[in-house]
Amino acid sequence: MNRIAILATVIPPTLFAVASVVLTLLLSPELIKTEGLNIVDNCLQVSIGLLGIALISIIVFAVRRKREIAKGIAVGFGIGLVLWASAFIAVSLLYEFWL
Repeated sequence: MNRIAILATVIPPTLFAVASVVLTLLLSPELIKTEGLNIVDNCLQVSIGLLGIALISIIVFAVRRKREIAKGIAVGFGIGLVLWASAFIAVSLLYEFWL
């Protein structure tokens, strides 16, 4: 599979997912426990938005018969989704128990 497609799909959502966990640990509880969205939630939403764009690009490349690129993006999408879900669970647990 195309390594460049995998890396280009995995790295951006992973950076935002990791940033959300780090921000949860660094920010004071008063800044995190606000009504509505905060910066941690925004990082997670940007990350899932990038994964949505990757899903659309899988469909586009598959329709254009560029199967190798579509496979690489699909693998990157799967890895990114697992990392996003683990970051979401980590942030949720930190909200509940640590803060």
